[in-house]
Amino acid sequence: MSSISNNCSKRIELLYLNEEDADVWFVFDDARVPAHKLILTTTSPWMKTMFFGSLPEGNEVDMTRAKVTSTAFKEFLQFFYTDKVKLTMANIESVIDLAKQSLSDHIFIECEEFLVKSITTDTMCFGYQLALRYGASKLKKICEDEICVNAEEVLRSSSFMDFPYEFLQQILQCDALACEEKDVFNACIAWAKAACKRNDEDPSKATNLRAQLKDTVHQIRFVSMTNEEVAACIGSCPGFFTADELEEIIRMTASKSVKKCNEVNKFNWTPRYFNLQWDNGHRLECRRFMFRDSDPNRYKVQEVEITSFTCNRRVLLRSFNCECTQVAMKAANVEIIEKRCNGDDPVERYNEETMLDFKEWIIGLQANPTFFEAEFILNKAILLRPKYIYVIKITFQPELEEAEAYPQLYNDGVYKSSVVIDFDILIKFSQTRGIISSLSLSRFDRKNLIQKLIRKPLLWF
Repeated sequence: MSSISNNCSKRIELLYLNEEDADVWFVFDDARVPAHKLILTTTSPWMKTMFFGSLPEGNEVDMTRAKVTSTAFKEFLQFFYTDKVKLTMANIESVIDLAKQSLSDHIFIECEEFLVKSITTDTMCFGYQLALRYGASKLKKICEDEICVNAEEVLRSSSFMDFPYEFLQQILQCDALACEEKDVFNACIAWAKAACKRNDEDPSKATNLRAQLKDTVHQIRFVSMTNEEVAACIGSCPGFFTADELEEIIRMTASKSVKKCNEVNKFNWTPRYFNLQWDNGHRLECRRFMFRDSDPNRYKVQEVEITSFTCNRRVLLRSFNCECTQVAMKAANVEIIEKRCNGDDPVERYNEETMLDFKEWIIGLQANPTFFEAEFILNKAILLRPKYIYVIKITFQPELEEAEAYPQLYNDGVYKSSVVIDFDILIKFSQTRGIISSLSLSRFDRKNLIQKLIRKPLLWF
């Protein structure tokens, strides 16, 4: 910027809230805010119509009936006088509302950028409401992505209970909510109970709950629930569904592969995108192997093998590989448990009895020419989240009649305690010995890494 332009900007900035040179006053109950018609009308069609339209305002504009405070209006006026604007979460709603009313696109964009940079998990619902109300498409996309990824926390939050009905509709239509579908159902019931209390209605009556939720319940994906979960949801609210709806839910759960076949179906038969995000084309391998230890130091496989790890990014776990010696196939029970790093109660995310099929691999070394490896593929991907510890527990079940003769399992592999993949994903393990040699993952956020590396080139190193 030239010195002349810089001086002009400074002179205009000095006019901000300057009472001596003001030619218009915005009158509030608690304050009179001075301004300058020429400066305001230069960039705002709304202001131009207000002062130079067919019915122009005088030198005083009555703002006592406006749904905006004098403080927020002063913040709004800053955009006309200075480039150094201080927005806060306390006044952003009023400022973005004024920007929308005044058709001041540059102010609206600044407000949207402020929200994009300032939004947190606690303020996500608030930001999403503003995005929907004022058509902030960029903010809407970012909020929806974060709401989907943090669906469990959002659905349990107090701000979700205060959501207006139309915003609830928008969230339930999202196909990528990263949570169990029964949690969506329970959140809807909790929201309806809160809405009943606000309207002085009895929240214990199923008819009142349904009146609040209306047809939004058709966005609950019963096709993604187990039969037990469906039965539990229906049983928790007797009389909530009509006979036709119950019949359709039964058809969905009886044959989950059946797609919507005609217009009489009311419910959404499409599973959440979260359950479909595993894509072999974006497969990431977390390989832990460092070296093989000598025979006297090789690891003795335990009857119950436990591997614990954390991840700094949200990724999907789809499979893992186990490695050992002297065996081709072995029965086992696989459990995957999630618990917060702060010690909250653990939650079981996966439990399955299976046969681990260890296949022989030849590695070409005379001292140890072969090893056995088995891949275990989960039937549903598990979302790994930061600030959580994940435990893979493998319980081997040897045949009783051959228990004494069953060979002891060993593993001579020594593994890394931390692995970096895809530049920014860090997996940390609590032990370097065990049988889990690798994890197969997929990005959940699908961010453009090339753009990320251009913005932050230090990620290359």
